[in-house]
Amino acid sequence: MSIRDRYRSTFNDIAKEHGEVDSEAKIDRLDSLKKAIGYTRRFVVDEEQRHYRYDYYRDALSDAITRLDADLAGCQVVHLDIGCGPGLFSWVLHDHLRSRKDRRPESVVYYGYDHCANMIKLANLFWDSLPYRNNFRGDFRLAATAATLKDQDFSDYDVVVTFGYALVQVQNDPTALNHFAMLIQYMFPSSSCIVIAADAHSGLRREAFSSQCRALQAALNEYGVDLEDRRLLPDSRSVMFARLDKE
Repeated sequence: MSIRDRYRSTFNDIAKEHGEVDSEAKIDRLDSLKKAIGYTRRFVVDEEQRHYRYDYYRDALSDAITRLDADLAGCQVVHLDIGCGPGLFSWVLHDHLRSRKDRRPESVVYYGYDHCANMIKLANLFWDSLPYRNNFRGDFRLAATAATLKDQDFSDYDVVVTFGYALVQVQNDPTALNHFAMLIQYMFPSSSCIVIAADAHSGLRREAFSSQCRALQAALNEYGVDLEDRRLLPDSRSVMFARLDKE
């Protein structure tokens, strides 16, 4: 079974065990695991939905890594997914790295941050189904996530930072962007660091996405981090990718 198919199968098993409530509520109003599962089916897992994300994120990730010439073939890779939701981007990166049979890193550690506690519960349930459970560390508490990252030494790691919906979701909350930048600056020093942002609702809000990418760059500059070679893909998708450099 492919990792993509396993993601869908795992989700259906989780929904069967825990139940689900169809929900279009904003993520911060998902006050139960059932609602988080219903939201995920509607916006993440269901291929017939216009904002289905697995293939979109995987294409964006592969494209960005290729364009940035970011081989990620070092011994150790660490992934920070900001606004991780049910952990989709981590599965997508896992899929990408596992597909390179001759160039797999020796170890990969995945960190997920999302302010919705029930989405973190769901992400943990997803990763429980894999033999790599201890590789994913998710938390909904900003301070706890910051403390965890701050205590790590990433000097020998290749770092990948990803954003999905979160970057546009906080467009009216500059404090949240500063929090995101704070988390990213803890990833240094590292062997290399790239950031990828992909908005599945790209056709609806390209201007907002571009504006948020610039705002993220400004927030990172306050921490002495620069988005080098920042580029938006020149097609209908809202995907930004860049190398990061610490002054």
